[in-house]
Amino acid sequence: MTKAQMINKDNTTNNDKIYIAFELSNKNWKLVFSDGVKRRHITVIARDRESLELQIKKAKQRFDLPEGCPTYSCYEAGRDGFWIHHYLESMGINNFVVAPASIEVSRRYRHVKTDRVDAGHQVRSKSKKRHRNRPVRMNLTVSRLKENLDRANGGKVWQRS
Repeated sequence: MTKAQMINKDNTTNNDKIYIAFELSNKNWKLVFSDGVKRRHITVIARDRESLELQIKKAKQRFDLPEGCPTYSCYEAGRDGFWIHHYLESMGINNFVVAPASIEVSRRYRHVKTDRVDAGHQVRSKSKKRHRNRPVRMNLTVSRLKENLDRANGGKVWQRS
């Protein structure tokens, strides 16, 4: 192995993990996939679960990752609530809900705040957090599904009528 190959091999951050950042809106979701080195930007129709699962599989194939590799995702807390978190966790994805104020924005470029830029910041900081043992952003605590339903229903038992 040449010296250049050894340096390149040692500097890679690819540990068979995939990171996903969601930028959620009413009509479309922007997804940024990363293996810690390369990125892939995709737009899917909002709340289309089948398309989301398909894009996750395609990203793993594109990055040459095994099907069961650890998957980490994050999205900014907002109008969609926590159903996405529960859905991703049910798929075996380690998801983090991020407080909007904790997303890094350069003071120099703060006028540039688009969905694509936000999603890029999220996936970059999520991969940094995995490779360093220091917190990059503030994650929100997501209560359990039953607690969310009870709180939304005024503490009453939720029943279908």
